[in-house]
Amino acid sequence: MKHIFIALLMLFMPVLTTIISANKKIEMEKMIVLKTHYHDSERKSRDKRTLAFIPIKASYDVATIYLKPWTQIENATIRIKDKQENIMYELCTTLFANEEFSLPIHLSKGSYTLEIINGNICYYGDFEI
Repeated sequence: MKHIFIALLMLFMPVLTTIISANKKIEMEKMIVLKTHYHDSERKSRDKRTLAFIPIKASYDVATIYLKPWTQIENATIRIKDKQENIMYELCTTLFANEEFSLPIHLSKGSYTLEIINGNICYYGDFEI
């Protein structure tokens, strides 16, 4: 009976390890609540009107920002700013529908703003490390 138990335990050990590590990733990953504003490049300000649908899910952990758009966003400028509005990262890329985009970050502890700019629309959200 002991041999059967040990054999079953060894058989299911990789499955249990995968489930435990997946749960740790979920616990460590935090959501970034995105807001949307119409960006007026002539006035260099954000219009207070907002759109109801945010087509991007954003989350982060200590070393990476994860973006998963529901629609393809071409020529998206991804920008990370610190509390003093200094640009820490800036990247122009295409975000593909239903594909997770990972952006490795090396930031010290503090408050930051993630901006995803596409044309006149700016998705932004605050996060802390």
